[in-house]
Amino acid sequence: MDCAGGKVIAAVMTAAAAAAISTIQLFGDGSKDVLSKVFSPAQKATPDFSCGNILHGHIISENEIIDEVIVGCEGNSNFCISCHGNPFIVENIMTLLGSLGVEIVNSSEMLRQLAVESLGDDSIAVEAQVFLPSAVTVAGAKIINHQIVMGLAQSCQWWLDNLDGLDIEDIAAGALQIVADSKIAQRIISGAKIVLAGEPNSGKSTLFNCLCGSEKAMVTEIAGTTRDWLSVRIDFGNVIIELFDTAGIDEKLMAKSEVDAESQKRAAALRDNCDLVLDVVDLSNGIGGREFLPQSLTVLNKCDIAGVVDVSSLTNSVSVSAKTLAGMDGLKEKIVQMLGVAEFDLKKTVCFTARQMELMKQLSATDKKENALNIITQLLNGQVFV
Repeated sequence: MDCAGGKVIAAVMTAAAAAAISTIQLFGDGSKDVLSKVFSPAQKATPDFSCGNILHGHIISENEIIDEVIVGCEGNSNFCISCHGNPFIVENIMTLLGSLGVEIVNSSEMLRQLAVESLGDDSIAVEAQVFLPSAVTVAGAKIINHQIVMGLAQSCQWWLDNLDGLDIEDIAAGALQIVADSKIAQRIISGAKIVLAGEPNSGKSTLFNCLCGSEKAMVTEIAGTTRDWLSVRIDFGNVIIELFDTAGIDEKLMAKSEVDAESQKRAAALRDNCDLVLDVVDLSNGIGGREFLPQSLTVLNKCDIAGVVDVSSLTNSVSVSAKTLAGMDGLKEKIVQMLGVAEFDLKKTVCFTARQMELMKQLSATDKKENALNIITQLLNGQVFV
């Protein structure tokens, strides 16, 4: 929208829930004119919106006070409005701004606009500024920060500067390695999804409760108690895990009822779109003739009552008792190991956005230098979307 000769946008930069303070960012060429229409300074003097000033006053709508606020003048066209954190107050202020032609955007888009204003066409630096707040661990934030002038930015610039003397096969191989490393880095940056799968009554819900440290899943002796799925976020140090407890995979339940069939479909979908599957097996029933899920960690549960069972044929497996907690430390160590995050070098060159990842995959598959030139240029200076 155009307002007073320039595009103005506004976004709520704090969480939507009730809080002591909420922050609204106002940005654009006409933002000073918009602010002068809604802000009344406490000292009743003409407000000075010069960069660096902090102003105390009220947001006014038709001579009615909406809230008492503090306005931070962060630039000639960039203002931070700190108001009370009641969602109703925040909504009223945003509605008022919208009525004056201000475009309401989300916080990520606001960060992108602010980053473009200060960083220009440095796409990797812009994306770092946008996505850094979403990193769920300190290690993830370090990975993103490293890509700005070193890491990804440095690698792309080196390719660009030396393209004529490089073999396209070497560039493609380097890009392929970055793609592989990026998949692990993304788990540290955004978290990893782990799904508990296995036959009904194998002890998945008991194991779920054991890993998350509280009784969130209903546990009974009835096979198939969990019809849908539950999830919980667990801090595993340098990685945050979202753990899903799903309905046991059982083809017989597909035909039992529509509800059971749907829960089976959802369990299968979660299993097929996660970072790691914990394939929970009731070890007390033995493992003879059983098919194991590929690329999963087999959790041999109920080892306290299973007796002696030969599991030497299983490569990725760990024996536990979710009931007595036996083997749980070993399970956690194995999970971190299989996710690849245990000793991951935080200074590796990686992609940290979907845009970067797609371009890097294209670079790993190209066999023409002109295509490589275009892709690398896009990585460094392409348009950023959020």
